[in-house]
Amino acid sequence: MDYEKNFRSSAVRSGPIQREKMELLFNALKRDLLNPENSMEDIFSLLTELKTATEKNFTLKKLFWKNADMFLFLVRQTQHYLPKSPVNVNTEHGRVQRADELELVILLTEILSLMFRESEIIPARIQTLKADRGKAIFDLIRLLICSPEIPEKMAAPSKSTQNLQATDEEIKKQIDEFRKSALLTLFEIFLMARQANWGNREASFFNISWVIKTMEEMRMTEGFVENVIDQMMKFIGPTRKDALMPQEAVTLYVQFSVLQTFLHYSPKISAFIRSHYLEEFKYFVQVPVVMKKLPQSYPICMITVTLIESVTNKVLDSGTSIFPKSPSKKKGVTTMSDIDTLSLAGRRLSTVSNAW
Repeated sequence: MDYEKNFRSSAVRSGPIQREKMELLFNALKRDLLNPENSMEDIFSLLTELKTATEKNFTLKKLFWKNADMFLFLVRQTQHYLPKSPVNVNTEHGRVQRADELELVILLTEILSLMFRESEIIPARIQTLKADRGKAIFDLIRLLICSPEIPEKMAAPSKSTQNLQATDEEIKKQIDEFRKSALLTLFEIFLMARQANWGNREASFFNISWVIKTMEEMRMTEGFVENVIDQMMKFIGPTRKDALMPQEAVTLYVQFSVLQTFLHYSPKISAFIRSHYLEEFKYFVQVPVVMKKLPQSYPICMITVTLIESVTNKVLDSGTSIFPKSPSKKKGVTTMSDIDTLSLAGRRLSTVSNAW
């Protein structure tokens, strides 16, 4: 069945009959996805239809969060391939399968990010995340910050290993793509957790303090932070000469937003960042230089510059900004409300940028 086409057809019309038809379609897709006989290719194809349809129809997010089945399915599928592959990745077959696995993992994290995004008005979402004391979201965070298994580097290349080398290059690109999609998913989790603090509705559980404390106890977190900063420096460091593409600008915003959350809520992770990356922030993360690489025509430009200034001030731990201030902003962003405002505004602007 062409689910995406049928979802699109149902979305054109409105009314209770069409909503009922859409729910029937979603439940049929869900049954197909949960079929234990599915191959990896079957799952990838069905998930692609789900992603494409959801991008065009918010109702599917409501149906997704109606119960925990689909969320748990996505997390368990991701667990099946991260951090380690179920096969030996150092064989010829294993290398090829690892490339397929990572392609599926990227799609899984993209769908999770999509389902989190702008779904705060769906009451069932927070209940799903809180179920079983947050075990599923705990497992998901571990997966998002892990280092995926990759094949060992081959010895000197030969004609017989050329195809394997091409596969290894593909895997390398997929790892970079996974890290971007995982970072965006974590950004959405951070935003959800901060929203849970508003009005003290969820103060006892699943708030930003719980998420950060959970990550502080994970041994992979420091490695994850290192990857974020290393990737960020590739965008704005001295080796980068050309302007950022729109999607790169969005990624840069997300990187600094995640770093800002760590710096604001975690003294432990803040100390790690300062002890390992003080020189980078002191000498290379400079707003005038960044603005040469971040076109002002991008909707996300100015809010990203404000965020970069805030993060740099926190890393340097100075009382005053090292950058010139605009008349309307005398201090860097330091309050929780400022962080929430920047994150929400940045998410809206990144959606615009992603549409280019």
